[in-house]
Amino acid sequence: MGGLGILPGVILLAGVAPLAGQTRAPIETDRPDFTESSATVPKGRWQLEAGYTAQRARGTSHSLPESLLRAGLTSRVELRLSQNLTVTDGALSAEDLSVGAKLGLGAQHGARPELALIVQSTLPTGGSRVTASTWLPSAALLAGWELGGSWSLGGSAIAGRAKDDLLELAGSAVVGYTLSERWRSYAEVFTIQPVSGNGGERGESYLNGGFAHLLTPMVQLDARLGVGIGGGAARYFGGVGLSLGW
Repeated sequence: MGGLGILPGVILLAGVAPLAGQTRAPIETDRPDFTESSATVPKGRWQLEAGYTAQRARGTSHSLPESLLRAGLTSRVELRLSQNLTVTDGALSAEDLSVGAKLGLGAQHGARPELALIVQSTLPTGGSRVTASTWLPSAALLAGWELGGSWSLGGSAIAGRAKDDLLELAGSAVVGYTLSERWRSYAEVFTIQPVSGNGGERGESYLNGGFAHLLTPMVQLDARLGVGIGGGAARYFGGVGLSLGW
């Protein structure tokens, strides 16, 4: 938790009907925004979501391939495996592997949102420059609302262990808008805040927005751009992604 590259998500494809002439619903991805989707991968389906992000703070860092493999076990349970590399000051480092599961907690009913829970942990497998050298468990509660017409809302509340035994909290809110059968857009605000054991760590908050385009029901392209809004946030970031389902 706490890295732009390993926490991409998206609510804006939730509830989308099949494209004209198709019988399978399009993939619903957890990227390109920070807010994870409240939908789980259907039983028997696999999804691979990947991307690239450039971030400007004191210097420029790069994040790739931001890979997230999702496997639908049941209609409400998916397994998740993610791995990422970062390039900082010209050095390439493998981040810690992350494993977990997403559990569907119920569909939307009136004002009550669709709910899901992600439980996951990093494993101390990364390079010496970036590894936490220990497990870092976290949990995220996700909510999504289809508002009818072209609009949707989503949000997340996250708590987890960060480096140096920090307790880190994060939250987000996102608005999605359907531009056409194949194009979706979103605007979002999110924050990441260390709240205990703080050894001088500063919180980060961001505004961002982006688009997703379905080339086919099982292939999605995306792009995002964001700016920091205080604290220890990076000045700006931007990236692109590709998601595949089968």
